[in-house]
Amino acid sequence: MRKDVAKKIVEVLPDSLKNIASYLKNNFDKSGQDTLDNATGTIGILIKLFAQSYVDKYFENMTKDKLANYGSDMYLKASFCQIQKSLEIITDNTQQMIDAKSIVALFDDTFKLTKKSFSTEHILTIFTPQYHPIIQIVKEKFISLLKELNFQDNVIKAFQRHYNENIASTIKESFGEDDYAKHIKDTQKYILNENEAKLLSDIYKLCHIGFKDDEQLSYEETFAEWKPIEKVNASDDSFRYSNEYEKFLQKEKALTLAESLVDSYFESITTDNTLLNILFAIADFGKGKTIFLRQYASKLAKQYVETGEGYFPIYFNLRNYGSYSSSATLGIIADYLATDYGIKIEEDSFKYKKYIFLIDSLDESGELTKPAIEKVIESIKCIQNLDKEKCRYNRIIITSRPFSDGLEYHLRAHKPYQIKNKEGTEIPQYISIYGFKAEQFNHWLLTSLKNYPKFQELTTTGFAEELIKSIQQKKNTIDIHQKLFKDKTLSVEELKRPIFSYMIFQLIINNVDFSHIGKIGIYLSFLNLLTKEAKHINDKHYETNLEDEIIYRNILHAIASLWMYQKEQSQQGVLRKSDICRVLDGKTSNESDREILERYKKEGVTEIQFLSHSYFGEQKDCLHFQHQSFAEILLAEYYLKVFIKYALDKTPDIDEARSKLMLGEPTDQTVSFFKELIRLLKETVSTEITPMVIEKRKLLFPLMASLAHEKHNVLFSDKLYYKWFEPIANNDIKSSRIYPKQILENWAIDEDALEKIIVLAKEILDAKTTILSAKSLPANALFNNELTVFHNKSLSDIPTDIDKWLSLVLGNILETDIVKKQFFNSRLSSPENLFEMIRNWNYSKKWSAPFWAHEYFNGMQMKNTNQIDLQFLNFSNINFSHSHLQKLDISNAFVENVKFNHCEFENITLTSSNLINAKFDNISILGERFQIGFAQIGYGIFIPNTLANCLLNMSRYEENTTRYSSYIHCGSLTIFLNSKIRTFKIINEIFNTLSGLLEFGLKKNYFTIDEIKSWFKYEKKEDKEKFEALIDTLNK
Repeated sequence: MRKDVAKKIVEVLPDSLKNIASYLKNNFDKSGQDTLDNATGTIGILIKLFAQSYVDKYFENMTKDKLANYGSDMYLKASFCQIQKSLEIITDNTQQMIDAKSIVALFDDTFKLTKKSFSTEHILTIFTPQYHPIIQIVKEKFISLLKELNFQDNVIKAFQRHYNENIASTIKESFGEDDYAKHIKDTQKYILNENEAKLLSDIYKLCHIGFKDDEQLSYEETFAEWKPIEKVNASDDSFRYSNEYEKFLQKEKALTLAESLVDSYFESITTDNTLLNILFAIADFGKGKTIFLRQYASKLAKQYVETGEGYFPIYFNLRNYGSYSSSATLGIIADYLATDYGIKIEEDSFKYKKYIFLIDSLDESGELTKPAIEKVIESIKCIQNLDKEKCRYNRIIITSRPFSDGLEYHLRAHKPYQIKNKEGTEIPQYISIYGFKAEQFNHWLLTSLKNYPKFQELTTTGFAEELIKSIQQKKNTIDIHQKLFKDKTLSVEELKRPIFSYMIFQLIINNVDFSHIGKIGIYLSFLNLLTKEAKHINDKHYETNLEDEIIYRNILHAIASLWMYQKEQSQQGVLRKSDICRVLDGKTSNESDREILERYKKEGVTEIQFLSHSYFGEQKDCLHFQHQSFAEILLAEYYLKVFIKYALDKTPDIDEARSKLMLGEPTDQTVSFFKELIRLLKETVSTEITPMVIEKRKLLFPLMASLAHEKHNVLFSDKLYYKWFEPIANNDIKSSRIYPKQILENWAIDEDALEKIIVLAKEILDAKTTILSAKSLPANALFNNELTVFHNKSLSDIPTDIDKWLSLVLGNILETDIVKKQFFNSRLSSPENLFEMIRNWNYSKKWSAPFWAHEYFNGMQMKNTNQIDLQFLNFSNINFSHSHLQKLDISNAFVENVKFNHCEFENITLTSSNLINAKFDNISILGERFQIGFAQIGYGIFIPNTLANCLLNMSRYEENTTRYSSYIHCGSLTIFLNSKIRTFKIINEIFNTLSGLLEFGLKKNYFTIDEIKSWFKYEKKEDKEKFEALIDTLNK
C-alpha cells in the first residue's frame, strides 16, 4: 500500500511542481515594475515571487478535491505558503545585489523535477507533517535556491528552523479543519511519531554520496569476503606485477556481496539470541566501509517505512563518540538517540522493535589503545541490555580500519563466523570489505563522467582526452583500470579504493593530468584542486588567486595538526572553529570562543567555503574531515613542513622542532603519505630540470610556498622567503593562479638543503631528553617542583618518541642507500637512543616499534662502552642489517623475524630468546664470545647445543674439555624433527634462522657439514632428505 502512495506522489509531483512554478513566475513577470518598486533586496523579491495571494489563487480550483492523491496538492500549497511566511522572519545579508530576472531564472531552474530523475526510490512515504515527501522536496529545493543566491549559513538555518516549526499548522490551514481531519483518518497508518519520523528520514538520507551538497554520485554495490582473524593486520602485496593481472580478475569473481555475508553470519547463529554477537567489517582507508554502512542503513530505513516490518536501522559514527555519554545505562547509542532525537529507546513504543545497530569507524573513536577500545565496545554492547527476555535478536555491526592494539581480541571475543579449514578445524573470520572490483571501477568512473552536467564542455589532455573522446563516440573501449595498473599509475590495492576513483573523476573534469604521477601525486593534485576551487560563502563568484591558495594551505595544516592532537586526546578529531583560530595564533589568549571567532571572521578565515564543504562536514561551530585521508595527507605535509622549516633556520631550535612533531601517534596511513612526500621531495632535487622534475615540483609547490608565506603560519621560514619566494611575493601570486615558472626552475630545495634536513633528523635522534604529549602540572615533593602530575593519562598510555620515530623515517629515506653501503644511522652519535626508543615503545605499546619504522634500523654503528640491558623486550620484525652491534644483552627477548644480515656482533647475548625466523646471513662476530644458548629457532625447538657452545667460545667445541665454557644441556644433544613440523615451510624456517650462523661457523672451521648433520634426528626419512639437502647448500 505504501508503494502505491509513493507511486501516486511520483506521478503527480513533477507536473504539479512545474505548473505552480510556471504560474508564480508568470504572475511575477506580469507584475513587472510594480514588484521591483515595492521589493527591497533579494528577500523582498523572493517574498513577492512566493506571494500567498498568488499561491491561494493557483489552488482555488482544487478546493473541492483536496483529498485527491492523498492530499498531494494541499501539501504542495502548504509548502509554498510556508516559504513566504518563513522568508518574512529572516534578514537579507547577501553581499551583492542580484537582479530580479536572475532570481526568477534561478527559481525556474531550481524547481525543475523531471520524471526521469525522480522515482519512488527517492521518497519516503511518511505523512508526519515536517517529513512528508512533498514538504521535504520543496523545502530542499528552496534551500538550494538560497545557497545559489549566496545567503549565509546562519540565515538559511533560521529559515529552515522557522519552516520546520510552522509547517504543521500551515498544512492544517491549507486543508481546512474538516478536510484535514478526514485526511488524517485516511492516512493514519502512514503517520509516525515525529521523533521516529525524523530519525528514519535522516537515516534514509545517508544514501547521498558526494563531498558536496550538490553532488549526486552513483553507488556501486559493496563486495567483500571472509578472512581469517589472524590476518586482520596483514598487508596484501599480491598482484604487484602486470603478468598477474588476469589472476587478479579471476580472484574478483569469487567475491560476495557484503550484505549477503551479513545475512550469512546472522543466519548461522544457532543460539536462541544474538545478545553476545558482534559482526565486524574491516578494511583499510578509502575502501568504502562508511559508504556501505550508510547505504545499508538507508535501504533498511526505506524498507521499514514501506512495510512497517523488518529491522529498524540505527546508524552511529564513532567519530562522534566524545559528544555523548558512554556511561549511560544503555550506553552510547541510547544517549545518542535521546540527545539528538528525544527518543527513549527503553520506552515500550520503541523498545520492542527489531533493531540493527550499524556502528561506523571504531578506529576514529579516540585513542587506539586496548583499554580505550574496550571502553567504547562495552558502551556499544550496553544496548543489548534493553530487555534480555524479550529483545534477544537485535544485531550489532561495527566497521573499522585495522589497528594493532586490541582489535584482534574483540574480533575473536564476540562470536565470529567460523569456516573449517582442510583439516576440519574451525577458523574464526571477519568480513573484509574489498572496495571496487575492476569492472566497478570502470563502470563508476564512466557513469560519473557521462552524468556530469558539463560533460560536453570538458577540455582535457593526454589520457583523459582519449577517455572523454571514447565516451563521446560511444566506444567505451578503454579499460581504465587495466591501463592505470599497467602504466604503474596506481597499484591494484589503490585501484580498489573508491576514494581514488572519486579523485580521478575530479581531476579529469578539471583537466589535471594524473596518468604518470602515482598515488601521492593524485592525492596532492586533488588537494591542490580543492584549495584552488575554494569559494567564499558570501561571494561564490570570487576566484582564488595563488596567494589565497597558499594562505588556505597554512590554515589546512593548522587544522590537520589540531585533528591529530584532538584524536590523541580522545576527542575523535572534532574541530571547534575557535580552537582552529587558537592554533593559527600559536598561543592561548583570554578571548572567549565568540571573541576569537569574531576577530578571525574579519580576516576571512571562518568564511571560506572549503572549510565547511569540500574538505569538511560541519555541525554547529565544529568541523570534521569529510574523509579521514584528507586529514592524514595534510598532517603528513605538516610533519615535512616542520622538518624543512627548522632545518633551514639559521640557528635551528631542536627542542621547538621536536615539540611541533609531538601531537600524538600518527595513523599508519599518515606515515605512508609522509614517506611518499619525503621521496617526492628528494626527487625534486635535481640539477637537470626535466618536464617530470617540474611536474613533481608543482605537486609540492603549495607546501613549499606555504612555508614562505607568513599569514596564518607558525612555521614561517624566512630563509625560504628571502632565498626563493620573495621575487613573486608582491605581484605574481596576487594576480595569477599559475605556479610561476621561475621559482619552479629555481627550486626551494637543493642538495645543501637536503643535507640540513638530514642533520636535523640526526640531531633529534641524538637528543638525550624525552618529550611527552600530555597535560601536566608541577608538584612539590620537597620544595622545588620535583614532581610532574599527568592529567587523565597513565604514563604507559602515552606514545613516546614520535618526534624521533618520524626523524628515523625521514633520515633513512633521504640518505640510506644499501647498494652504496650508505646509511643514515651511521651518522648517529648516540645510536643507543634507538634501543631506548624500542624500550619505550615496548612499555607503551607492548610491541617492538611502529610497524612503519621496522625497516629503518640498518647501518647502526654502536660505540657504547657500557653493557645495555634489553632483556625481556620485544624486537620482532626489526631490520638491524649492516650494523655494528656491541655490548647488548637481548636475552629472554622476543626476536622473531628480526634481520641481522651483514651485522658485526661484539659481546652480544641472545640467550633463551625467541629467534624464530630471525636471519643472520653474512655476519661477523668480533670479540671473545657470542651467547645464543637455549634460543628458540622453532616452536619447541632450540638452537643446537654444539653450535651454541662453538659461538660461545669462538672455537671448535671439544666436549669434556674443561678449558671451554659450555651451556648446561638437559636431555639429548640432538634435535628431533618429528612429523608435526614436517611441512617444508616450517623446516625451511628453522634452516633460515640457522643458515647464517652455520655459514659463519663453517668459515671459521668450528665444525663440518657432517657434524652439522649429526646434530639432528628425524621421524621420517623424507624429512631427513629435505633438511640435509638444505644443509648441503651451505657448501656452495
